[in-house]
Amino acid sequence: MLINLSTVVLFAINLWLQMNSEPGAALPVILSVVGIAMLGVSG
Repeated sequence: MLINLSTVVLFAINLWLQMNSEPGAALPVILSVVGIAMLGVSG
């Protein structure tokens, strides 16, 4: 449950970064990969 809640927070931060950063920024892509991995771990 904690991993799922952390993933939701991570994707919310990721959405904010994608809307406020310049195109081609690496951090939103990295956060997306980390979020997907967290979803894979949590089941």
